[in-house]
Amino acid sequence: MENNQDQKPNKIQQILEKIKKNEITPHSKFYFKLRMTSVIIVAVAVFLITALLLSFIIFSMKIGGQFALIGFGHHGWEVFLVTFPWILFFLDLILMILLGWLLRTFRFGYKSPALYLLAGLLGLTILSAVVFEGETSFHNRLFLEAEKDNLPSPFEELYEHVHRPPPSGHGIFRGMIASISDGTLVVNIESPDSTSTMPFKVIISPSQNTDAYQVGQLIFIDGVIINDQIQAEGIREAPEVPGE
Repeated sequence: MENNQDQKPNKIQQILEKIKKNEITPHSKFYFKLRMTSVIIVAVAVFLITALLLSFIIFSMKIGGQFALIGFGHHGWEVFLVTFPWILFFLDLILMILLGWLLRTFRFGYKSPALYLLAGLLGLTILSAVVFEGETSFHNRLFLEAEKDNLPSPFEELYEHVHRPPPSGHGIFRGMIASISDGTLVVNIESPDSTSTMPFKVIISPSQNTDAYQVGQLIFIDGVIINDQIQAEGIREAPEVPGE
């Protein structure tokens, strides 16, 4: 106990000596308040940007149909991993780490283990992003503005890309049903860049009932092209364009 009490005056004395030697520059209370205010403003801004980016990732996956594609198994996971917005995800992760570092400057953040702090930030960010995306029409409005070419670059390209069909070479197609007959669908399959469509006869398995589909419905098809026909191994409903 006595050693601890002796060490405190010694540390204070050492600090005072360094100030006298101009090794430490003293600052006023206003400086520390301004610094703390700046940290709070930056932390709040980083949190909002992080939640906004994550809400866009959720929006893009929902509109692009990645959640539905997972149900196709191996092919679906392939397309999911290829089309997932990894750049935005890692940017969001970097911002989250930055936010955690900023919060470590506060007493509660400094005393919290870094892993627990990051886990708490992740949970709070995910919750905020899910609520924001689900309860507001923010991303829907921007998507429709992008469709009208009313957004500046790169936001226009970012929003236009979210409803692209699956890339070629993975055995999954997206198209709109043009007609229905026994065991067969005629579907206008979209090109990977969404600039054109081509009608394909889609052969479904006997276990699938054509009554489950309707003309004008947008669907995903997991299958292979044989003799200009698609032999469907699975069909799932695809999300429609927001606002339509």
